[in-house]
Amino acid sequence: MRLAAVLDTNVLVSALLEPRGLPARLLDHAIEGTFDLVVSDYLLDELSEVLERIDRSTRRDTFQVLRRLGRTVRPLSGTWSVKDAGDNPVVGTAAAAGADYLVTGDRGLLDLASVAGTEIVSVRRFNKILARESGGR
Repeated sequence: MRLAAVLDTNVLVSALLEPRGLPARLLDHAIEGTFDLVVSDYLLDELSEVLERIDRSTRRDTFQVLRRLGRTVRPLSGTWSVKDAGDNPVVGTAAAAGADYLVTGDRGLLDLASVAGTEIVSVRRFNKILARESGGR
């Protein structure tokens, strides 16, 4: 069974802004089917707000790819021990999907380490996990 992961909005934005960086590599892995990407309307709405400055066609293309590629879930309601209440739906997305990993650059989420059976990891750590899972390719 493939790993399932939620990429936090900050990871998706980084992937789009720096196509040769580690976050973009994660998106490439999702496209290649190395892991199952999980999204929610909450994450896509948050991404839309951040990407307001990018032209409409780029934003539309991005959302079409993420919707086609990702498994969309409705975040579970809950209050996890997050410093920023706005992070609850991000954790709720991972919890609803039963995701193995939540990948983020958010220090407050990384400090939690694990919530609802989902390990919270950095981009660098998840890239290493994928390399190990795929035999180093």
